Amino acid sequence: MGSNPTPRTNLGTSPPSVLEYGFHLRKNGYKDSSIERRVRLLKTLSKSCNLNETEEVKGLLARLGWAESTKELACDILASYYHYRKIPFDKPRYERIETIPFIPLENELDSLIGGCGPKTATALQLLKESYARIGENLEPQMDGH
Repeated sequence: MGSNPTPRTNLGTSPPSVLEYGFHLRKNGYKDSSIERRVRLLKTLSKSCNLNETEEVKGLLARLGWAESTKELACDILASYYHYRKIPFDKPRYERIETIPFIPLENELDSLIGGCGPKTATALQLLKESYARIGENLEPQMDGH
């Protein structure tokens, strides 16, 4: 009558140890954004390999097309995770490659500002002319001025 469902593997779900690691981080005062990033990375890796096999994880990292800085961050997260799980882990060596930040030309900024609505254009013009960060110009003033 009906078709047989395909068997499910555990690779698509988060291993309980990843969730436990997330709770461990929360108990130790990590910010939610840090916890989310770490758990998300571990979940992503667990979909393609067995996190309990450190050599398999290192092989996956070597094959991924991620930037060196992302691989370095992943290794730091993995080292913390394996330390929590008391699993020996020889961290592979990835080094961040420093790049020069993109700085737009003034006419490119003017084109961006010109293409925005009046409120956004005003805020962007203020940022351009004051060299301030967005929070400095858009936060309500607390000193009564």
